[in-house]
Amino acid sequence: MKKILSILFALVLVVSLGLVTAAPVLADGSIIYVPDDYLTIQQAIDAASDGDTIIVAAGLYEENVVIDKSLTLNGTQAGVDARTRTGAETIIEPDEEEIGISVLTAAGRVVVIDGLTVQNAVHAISTPEFGLMAADITVRNVRVLNCSEFGISLTFTVETTVEYCYVENAKIAINAGAVEPAPPTVATFRNNEVVNSEFGITGYLGDSLIEGNLIRDFATGGVGISAQFLNTEIKNNTVTGYVKGAAMTFEKSHHDRPISENVKVAGNTFTGNLHGIYVFPDQTELKGITVNFNNIVDNSWSGVRNEGGETLDATYNWWGDASGPSSEGPGMGDAVKGNVDFEPWLGAALVTVKTETVTDDTIDAKDEADTEVAVNGTATVTVARYADNPGGDAPRCFTSLDKYIDVYVPDTGEVTDLEIRLYYADAELTAAGISEESLRLFSWNGTTWVQCSDRGVKTDSNYMWARIGNNTTPTLAQLTGTPFGGYGLPSLVLFIATTELPDGQEGVAYEARLEACLGAVPYTWAIMDSGLPDGLGLDTGTGIISGTPTRAGVFGFTTIVTDDAQNEVTVPLSITIKQAGVCFIATAAYGTDTAKEIDILREFRDAVLLPSSLGAKLVSLYHKTSPPIANFISRHEVLRAAVRVGFVDPITAILDWSHDS
Repeated sequence: MKKILSILFALVLVVSLGLVTAAPVLADGSIIYVPDDYLTIQQAIDAASDGDTIIVAAGLYEENVVIDKSLTLNGTQAGVDARTRTGAETIIEPDEEEIGISVLTAAGRVVVIDGLTVQNAVHAISTPEFGLMAADITVRNVRVLNCSEFGISLTFTVETTVEYCYVENAKIAINAGAVEPAPPTVATFRNNEVVNSEFGITGYLGDSLIEGNLIRDFATGGVGISAQFLNTEIKNNTVTGYVKGAAMTFEKSHHDRPISENVKVAGNTFTGNLHGIYVFPDQTELKGITVNFNNIVDNSWSGVRNEGGETLDATYNWWGDASGPSSEGPGMGDAVKGNVDFEPWLGAALVTVKTETVTDDTIDAKDEADTEVAVNGTATVTVARYADNPGGDAPRCFTSLDKYIDVYVPDTGEVTDLEIRLYYADAELTAAGISEESLRLFSWNGTTWVQCSDRGVKTDSNYMWARIGNNTTPTLAQLTGTPFGGYGLPSLVLFIATTELPDGQEGVAYEARLEACLGAVPYTWAIMDSGLPDGLGLDTGTGIISGTPTRAGVFGFTTIVTDDAQNEVTVPLSITIKQAGVCFIATAAYGTDTAKEIDILREFRDAVLLPSSLGAKLVSLYHKTSPPIANFISRHEVLRAAVRVGFVDPITAILDWSHDS
């Protein structure tokens, strides 16, 4: 019996050891400190076992590091974003023209590198040997400085993540993916910053995500994002400063790789480059490639140039001008060239974008756009937040909350309805002077803001909502790039919407309308207290103040509106009437408004012209037409002299003579 138990125990031990050896994940291992336990990083790696963690203190380590097992290598800044951090660094600097950190790939190998700096290498971090694919390599919070070739190049790995890294002065900053027959790498490249590197992100990527990266400032060519992408999302990146290159390209690789397909490019900002997106002729097909909801602005030669074999879907982008793209487009924005479908376009710049496919679930885009979309059915929904108003003026009486979103559902065939929820903060309502109960979601129909028909506000959760179905305003079918905006009223009862009135000027015709909201129409208007400026009157039915003011000053008064149910509201207002302008032409001729001749003209205007109806109209006409003439005269000395001698002086002489006589 004891012999049988011993054999069983031995079998269990052998199987356990085999499982540990084969496991493609990091196990909980020992922690090794450099330089406390070992003086160099390489000595620590050589002594480590699979699953160990090596923690390296701040300092300069002049060595070429080779990782040949599954482990974690942490610098003193592990967990701290490399793009923004300060303080002491763990720095690896290899021999000249050597690799900083080499990761030797093998089946099941898992490596994490976190929180250090690699500088002055030919390649900072790379997988140099051809062989079996590693399981997973993660590089995060790493600074890469001054590498002559690759910054972070993880070619022979099944999966890889590069995040929160800073790469400056590399030929190729971030790269992943081997060559055929190896499969594409599943990569997540997010929240990195690349500076002054000829190629920002490259490789052979499948089922990958490129998100939140800033790639900038390479002045002599290059491309920000260029790879062979299969089933990949490229979103919320900024590429700028490739002044003789392109933000992004689609092209066939010189390696034996398939061309890109099924790529979604959304939420990116491509600005300040030679080209925004350039599609090369060897990208003969554009299967599943879409470029939607991006800011493509201020690229000097083209926003999008397509020399490929098919039409590129570049609808719903902001081209830098509400009139749309230029060149082969009708507007003043960035140029589009070649086979580009650019219509419709967006009316304002975007901030962030989120796309998700759900079934009977809620898309949480609160971080991106203060928005949720609850879907009844199955749909792919894009939620985008605008930087500015993408439509026209606010609806009458309503005040904007300055929250503008777009909800895009290209296929609604499997959707029963959905609910859009736009969240707000109490402080935002206070700042805008909006009553919470009055909040409404409006949609932009291309001409005006229209209230959503099935709408409300959930005050206990701080969101306004609109339910969109087949028979609502807007309908599900209209969610093909439909902007929405949050609006509200200062009150739910009768109120005067006019908060200030425009200034006027003596002798110049004046008109302004008082506006009221809610209550029962018709309204009746009245003025009390000091009254209107001299020469102005109020139409009590329309609320229009009009006339020609005859005296300068600030005139305060109380405005009263009474609705048909005899509800009454008052508000204090004022109108400032400025002193009538001096003779613009005479002032231009003399170069000053204090000349004696101008005083004579001013006296004639006040004493003779303004008191009469015809004279006041002549003064008003003169004030409207003479400024551009005066501006022209003021810029030509010969004309100034001619006007003084031949026009103003004779007139003032006659007026002065007639006054004395």
